Amino acid sequence: MPDSAPAGDGTIRLERRNAAQQTPAAARPGRGNQMFAVLSDVHANLEALRAVIHDTTRRGIQRMFFLGDIIGYGPNPREVLDFLKNFEFCLMGNHDRATLTGPPKTFNPIARRATSWTRSKIHLSGLRFQLLRPGERKRRRQYWDFLMNLKTCRKVGEMFFAHDNPLNPGDDNYVRRVGDAHAAFARHPDVRAFFIGHSHVPRIFYPGKKEKPELVEVESGHFVACHNVKSLMLQ
Repeated sequence: MPDSAPAGDGTIRLERRNAAQQTPAAARPGRGNQMFAVLSDVHANLEALRAVIHDTTRRGIQRMFFLGDIIGYGPNPREVLDFLKNFEFCLMGNHDRATLTGPPKTFNPIARRATSWTRSKIHLSGLRFQLLRPGERKRRRQYWDFLMNLKTCRKVGEMFFAHDNPLNPGDDNYVRRVGDAHAAFARHPDVRAFFIGHSHVPRIFYPGKKEKPELVEVESGHFVACHNVKSLMLQ
C-alpha cells in the first residue's frame, strides 16, 4: 500500500515502502499534520513487522493503523498479535476470520493448513492439560477475544479504511478493476481517500472518465502526487 503525507497545499504524496508497510497518510482533521502509518497483510511475519516498526520509529511516527490479515501463513501469530494489539486500530481480514470460523472453500490447500495450524496456537482447543496451565489459557482467551472484536471497516474523517471491498467490507472481494474503485467513490461521496489491503498489489485509483480511467501502479521507492483529488490506495 502506498504511503502518504500531508503537504501545506493540500497535496497528498504517496510512497510505496514494502509488502508490510504503508507509511504516513493525511492526519485526522483537527490533529494537525501528525503522520500515521497504515499497515496490512503482515500474515504473522514477525521479522517483517519488526522491520516496519523500526522504520516508523525512526521517522517519529506514533499513530499506526492495521487493515487486516494479522495472521495466516506466517510462523509467529502470537507474537504479531501481541505487537498489533497496541495499534490505534486493527481491522479484520479474511485470514483472521478464517481462523475464527474455519477456512472457506476458496482457500487453497496451503492457506487451509496454515489456518488450522494458526488456530491450534491461539485457541483453547489446541491446548493440552488446560487445568495445569492457567496462564496459557488466559493468554489464548485474550487472543481469541481480540480477534472476535475486530471490525471490518473504519472511517476517520474523510478517510475510509477496510481490508477488502469498501462497498461491502468483509465480503472478501477484491478491488481489481477501475469499475470496482469507481463504485466505491460513488457509494461514499464524502470520502476523500480509501485505504484497503487484501490484494498484496500496490495500486492507486483516481476518479476519472469511464473511457479514460486513472490507475497508477506503484513501485517500491517511487513517489506519486495526488493533487486534491479522491484516491483509492491498495496494498
